[in-house]
Amino acid sequence: RDDDNVDTPLIDNLIEALAAELDFSWDKAELRCVIAKRLADFMFALRSYRYLLARIRPRLILISQNGIEKALFAAAREAGIPVVEAQHGLTGRLHPAYSYPPDTDFGTRKTFPNVFLAFSDYWIQSCFYPADERIAVGNDYFAVAGLPKPPEAGDIMFISSDKYHPI
Repeated sequence: RDDDNVDTPLIDNLIEALAAELDFSWDKAELRCVIAKRLADFMFALRSYRYLLARIRPRLILISQNGIEKALFAAAREAGIPVVEAQHGLTGRLHPAYSYPPDTDFGTRKTFPNVFLAFSDYWIQSCFYPADERIAVGNDYFAVAGLPKPPEAGDIMFISSDKYHPI
């Protein structure tokens, strides 16, 4: 691991930008250590994925994960291997791995998948996940064949979904 090769001026610039944007103070030495560790972990994973992908040479990577395999996405893009990520659960503006500011410049987007397959348009619209393409592969409706006979008068059925209620 190259923990000692982390770009200190880059980290210092990041800390200053965070301080200016968030108007918050913290122990800069401790934050620098946390960022350096995360960056070193990313670089280690990136080297490992580069090695793995060069060895197995896949034509496509299909993954269902939680939005944090940034090193895999970067290594695959460097190797020209498309990555398709399939939605596996809740994605929305409250999920930190799937909701990014839409007005941010993500440059080459190399730490995101090429394609994100969402359950439906609702999930695409509920947050901004900057994959090159976001494609709905389902719909927003529940379809149940052979529903039982409706209950007798006086019985109550309650059905709810956060899709219909603002969070």
